[in-house]
Amino acid sequence: MGNVTGKWLGFWLLMLAVMPNISWGSSNLAFIIGNGAYREGKLANPVNDARDMANALSSLGFETILKVDVDRKSMITAISDFSGQIQKNRSVGLFYYAGHGIQKSGKNYLISLR
Repeated sequence: MGNVTGKWLGFWLLMLAVMPNISWGSSNLAFIIGNGAYREGKLANPVNDARDMANALSSLGFETILKVDVDRKSMITAISDFSGQIQKNRSVGLFYYAGHGIQKSGKNYLISLR
């Protein structure tokens, strides 16, 4: 994992490993997206990084929701469901995204596959 994404993944996995078990709410919920199968600008690592993060968080007691190579409609629905579940259960929520993103006028955007 010699790239920047790999270095950040390693940093966060280390941070999570040294944190005590987290249980501020009734449950801990992690939503993880890994998009790499873009028509233009395919990425090799995001799906692997997302799976690694899901495994690490699961081992720390998080209920994980993993989505890979999702389109715009699926991303919007899944993010909305995740948000609703956190609010309903008063959970700790962690969101992790690996894939293309852009910034315009100071706002960040996640890029879906279609």
